[in-house]
Amino acid sequence: EQWLEVQIKNNFNLKDATVETIKKDGNRFYLQVPTTGGVRLTTEQIKAVVGVITEATNEEVVVVDNGDTIDFVPASVAAEENPAPAYVPDNTEGINVVNTNIGEALPTTELGNAGAPTKTLKMDISMVTAAQYKEAVRDTVKTVAAGGNLVLETNEVACFDRAMIETFAERNDVSYSIVFKDAGVKKLVIIPAGYDVRSLLDENGYCGFLRLAGILGYTVLEN
Repeated sequence: EQWLEVQIKNNFNLKDATVETIKKDGNRFYLQVPTTGGVRLTTEQIKAVVGVITEATNEEVVVVDNGDTIDFVPASVAAEENPAPAYVPDNTEGINVVNTNIGEALPTTELGNAGAPTKTLKMDISMVTAAQYKEAVRDTVKTVAAGGNLVLETNEVACFDRAMIETFAERNDVSYSIVFKDAGVKKLVIIPAGYDVRSLLDENGYCGFLRLAGILGYTVLEN
């Protein structure tokens, strides 16, 4: 047997589970959790483990939840076993992209009218894979009009990884309005155009939306 050691940072609060290693079996890695229940890994925790595996193996992985285990499958293997449909933002279930001209009402109605050419990317996180989420964000950022704005709205707390932040950095002419729900509260965080977005990453190369709100502040849009 081969084992890949994964260090879990204390701030992930896995006090009810012992998660010290990930078992490697062929083309898969498994994160073992107690079958008796009582342990629920958050999206942030799983993404942190994905980051460690990706860094250690130099291959991006996707997550398959099997109930009592979580299966991390290399992206190339997952694509062969279950090819994902091509990313088509206007008709992909769980992903919706809307273009708004200056002065027109934005799809996120609490934001009023567009002050610049705006793309709004709305996603139901529960309906998209991690790879689809990442691809949708990066592809949409690349197509925002020069000097425009991107509104990214999700129905729950999500996360940016290093590759996504690098895409933001490449479009430093764009301002970013991040809208998400946290415990039922709709929050808005604004990343101004030209902001040093790389400084938002933590030591693991991630920036969760709550971290983002802690650094830049936020506005409550609805309760």
